[in-house]
Amino acid sequence: MKANNKFNLPHFVIGLGVGALTGLLVALRLDENTRNRIYERTTKGFDSINEQARKLRESAGNIVEKGKKLVSRQPHSTGKEAETQAYEENKRDHLGG
Repeated sequence: MKANNKFNLPHFVIGLGVGALTGLLVALRLDENTRNRIYERTTKGFDSINEQARKLRESAGNIVEKGKKLVSRQPHSTGKEAETQAYEENKRDHLGG
């Protein structure tokens, strides 16, 4: 038997039709109880995702607030001035001066 690598449109269309018909029959066989269970599980999944998103937003907000506090405590001068200021503060703290 030879392997034919050509695309066979009629076979594709027949397969597509059989798949669509099978899907339709399966969907029609689902009773109301099954549809309700699918709906409930989907709703629970969305609720879980929303809860995780809320927790993530809270965590991000807390991190942002902590970052703002750290930035506000840092001196605004840079370079040599910052080194001098840090040295003076350290000397004052340790020597009581």
